[in-house]
Amino acid sequence: MNAPEFPNLPPTVVSYLRSVLWQRIRALVLTFDEAWRLVEIRGDAAYYGIEFLVNGICFMVLTVVLALLYGAILDPVLSASLLIAVAAGYLCYAGLGFALSALSRWDWLSLVAVAGAADVLWTFYGASSSPFAVLLRLFPPVNRTSAIYAAAASGMALPWHSVLWLAGYGAIAFVAGLAILRHRRLAFN
Repeated sequence: MNAPEFPNLPPTVVSYLRSVLWQRIRALVLTFDEAWRLVEIRGDAAYYGIEFLVNGICFMVLTVVLALLYGAILDPVLSASLLIAVAAGYLCYAGLGFALSALSRWDWLSLVAVAGAADVLWTFYGASSSPFAVLLRLFPPVNRTSAIYAAAASGMALPWHSVLWLAGYGAIAFVAGLAILRHRRLAFN
């Protein structure tokens, strides 16, 4: 992103403005062409927050469309519990993926590694009474997704503790990713 020009100002003032106002901010910058068409969006936290929200909405709309299509062909499956389960899953995995992408350029690889390790660790040590089992709470509760999706598919009551834990973990991971972006840009290389 290029620094703005400050015509008719002394060079020391321009240098100060660039260092204080431009290099330290993480602005959301929209660039338009001559016909006022949006050409580019830049900025970290605001942009990625908006993108996360829009992607989540699109994901849920696609889920509804596919569930309606499936219901029209085979068997109706669209329900509020299905949408809640899918939204909680999206929030958990997308929030975790966002936080990992803010930390590392290997975001998808690290997401698969963390989710896989969490599933294995929760499976083997989830019921452990060891003091170290408390550290397991730092990993995402991906072991609970099967129970949530099974309850949604069978029409049973959702295990709300698991739904809230899954969604809460993802929301905390997303906010952590935004906090990381306030101090560091995404690693693209």
